[in-house]
Amino acid sequence: MQRIHFSAEDLAGVHLMSTLGHEAEAVFALGVVATGAPHFGPWQHRLATHLGTHDDAVRGAARSARTADLVRLVADAVAAARAGSVCDGLPVVVRELDRRAVRPYWLAISAHLAGERDAHGRTLLAGGVGGLLASLHPTIRWRAPVLEIPSDDQSDVHLGGAGLLLAPSLFLAGRPAMLIGPMPDGGPLALAISAALNADVAAGLWGTRALVRESLGPLVGRTRARLLRETKSGCTTGELAELLGISSACVSQHTGVLREARLITTRRHRNTVVHCITTLGIALLGEELVPPVAMAGRGLSQLP
Repeated sequence: MQRIHFSAEDLAGVHLMSTLGHEAEAVFALGVVATGAPHFGPWQHRLATHLGTHDDAVRGAARSARTADLVRLVADAVAAARAGSVCDGLPVVVRELDRRAVRPYWLAISAHLAGERDAHGRTLLAGGVGGLLASLHPTIRWRAPVLEIPSDDQSDVHLGGAGLLLAPSLFLAGRPAMLIGPMPDGGPLALAISAALNADVAAGLWGTRALVRESLGPLVGRTRARLLRETKSGCTTGELAELLGISSACVSQHTGVLREARLITTRRHRNTVVHCITTLGIALLGEELVPPVAMAGRGLSQLP
């Protein structure tokens, strides 16, 4: 069990991010390559195709990777992203996994993670920092002022007034959370939290154009198309009615069709409902997944 101790300053310094970045996700993806995870079947099935002759090297690195190595590599990637630069410390094997098997899906992945961040944000608004920390994962326990995370690392971590960054992660998968730090740039530690993933979400992340075509039937007309675009940033029924110049009842009718087609999700927050686009909806708008990047073959190094 890893225990993170919060002071009053640390609680005030908790910040939400949508992602630690695609390079950090590539590091976490090594764990999925090594052991698998629910709902990653299509991604794993295509992995050999994406990686080509580099498949064996990536799988070998994944099997030999240690948690301490992963923490250090993610910390390097996050510090580089905060500085607006590329992380030079990533082994080539991680760069290849990132370029060939993470970034081709990044548009859909980042949209899903942004939705996860927004959901955590609504929990923060409704229940404060304590409510947020208590809701991160069923196996993570908030016993104020200590956050307990299941881990082989039996340690106590004191944040020292620097606060904590919270960010969902798709490829963290089988782990409820992972504490990242210390950071090379001296910034606050980050806690990567496993993002929720079910069959419907996975279909949008790893799905094909056939899934999109099946959803086109109910989606007819300019009003629904515009409504779908507006939900990219998350909107309430009232906000959509004002933006489109139609009644709330009309918005509810349209969102019902879009929700049935799996193009948006609707979540209740207090006395309002918030509509957010899904990865399938993003693909339908033309912001679809790009094909895997073709690269000239080159050798891969193992993780240190």
